[in-house]
Amino acid sequence: MHPGWSADFRYTYFRQLLHTVRSRFSAHVLSDATDVLPNNGPPILFLRHDVKISLSKALRMAEIENEYGLPASYMVRADSPLYSLDERQTRIQLLEISQMGHEVGLHFDLAHETRQSPSYLRLLEAEIHAACERVEQIICRPVRSLSFQRSIPLLFGGPLLLNGRVNADARELRAWYLSDTGGFCRNGEPITQIADHSDPVLQISLHPIWWGERHVLAPQRLQEFFDFATRERSAREAGILDINLAKTIPTVRRQTLQALMNREGKR
Repeated sequence: MHPGWSADFRYTYFRQLLHTVRSRFSAHVLSDATDVLPNNGPPILFLRHDVKISLSKALRMAEIENEYGLPASYMVRADSPLYSLDERQTRIQLLEISQMGHEVGLHFDLAHETRQSPSYLRLLEAEIHAACERVEQIICRPVRSLSFQRSIPLLFGGPLLLNGRVNADARELRAWYLSDTGGFCRNGEPITQIADHSDPVLQISLHPIWWGERHVLAPQRLQEFFDFATRERSAREAGILDINLAKTIPTVRRQTLQALMNREGKR
């Protein structure tokens, strides 16, 4: 097993990655998958961003990609506890991302109660449809792709289409897959991985929250977000944000909280 990589999450490295893929791949948004797969020509890239925490960070990555002429798919939550589609700033940011030529898709999390239902697949379709409608009201175009906050076994490595929308977890899109889940690239340094492989289809999934002008590890990046987001909030509001961060990214704790947990564990 590869030891993984988390050495450089600067926008400088992100630009190097974009430069590399631009010279090697034909880039497409996820909703193009039905038109370009199976691929018998030059290698194809699907660049995806699951926007779990910050649309401001997503917009910055979209701007950088736009400089390189590379389209990406930005998957947003319709029910995020960390940003609201009802807020004016959120709507402006989504429209700006869309107007740069990027795709806005759905990042979906199936409720625990629905997962326990014997008819959960039927309920899943209804919940996805309702969530897509909320996003579509903002971007004024159909939502044609989706990814999942928590994988659904029947759909992971499953069909390419789910009710007419491209499933980012489909078998065709997971054969060669690089991700920075948890602020950590488990397959190793991405540019080296790309240079060492030659598969016909690559999906790269990057989470905007982990990237910035300077490199810091994931717990510090969450701490920076928390400090900025709570600078004008009450202690109660900050506590609620902390809970929602832990629910959204359960594998990483912000730096100060992690230090407290470590001290408690040593007692």
